[in-house]
Amino acid sequence: MTEQNFIDLLQRIYPCEQSFTLKLTNRCCKTVLGTYNIKNRHIRIHNKDSTVLDCYYTAIHEYAHHLMYTKFNGQEYRPHGKDFHFVYNVLISMAIQKRLLPENLTDRSRHGSADPADEVISRMLKC
Repeated sequence: MTEQNFIDLLQRIYPCEQSFTLKLTNRCCKTVLGTYNIKNRHIRIHNKDSTVLDCYYTAIHEYAHHLMYTKFNGQEYRPHGKDFHFVYNVLISMAIQKRLLPENLTDRSRHGSADPADEVISRMLKC
């Protein structure tokens, strides 16, 4: 997948008016799979030795940060707090429901909290 493929995927999950850039680093990082830079709205995905599944979920995770910062106009929030995880889980659920993730990449066994059958997420998506 190219950088533009990831950007297109993220915009199809949930379109955001605020632009962002995305870079595949082709590097391996032992502590994080990706980062989001608030100042320049830049998503970086460390894709060397990562599975396609990890890259997809990392892109969605970093995009959730982008949405949190742009939707709240820069107001501070806990980067991995309850609100962030709610947005991340909704994005994952929307991607699954819209069939934007390849079928063999929707195994949620290691990300169980993003189950699209979750009542709260299901109710939000019906709004």
